[in-house]
Amino acid sequence: MNCYSFRAECLQDVLMFLGVVGEQVQIANCCMRQDPMFPDFEVELVVTCSLRELRSIARKGTDLHVIYDSLKLK
Repeated sequence: MNCYSFRAECLQDVLMFLGVVGEQVQIANCCMRQDPMFPDFEVELVVTCSLRELRSIARKGTDLHVIYDSLKLK
């Protein structure tokens, strides 16, 4: 299992990304925190795939550039 973190512009982006990820790999854990002043989210995700695979999913998604740009191994 690998732990990753990323940011997203809104909850809808997080849910869209996690929906696609969950169809392809096992999600062991996910923690989300919303910014208190903005709709932005910070997410920690534990999954059974590589950073490359996650970035590929984010790159193919509609308007998931913030997730793609901020996705990193923790």
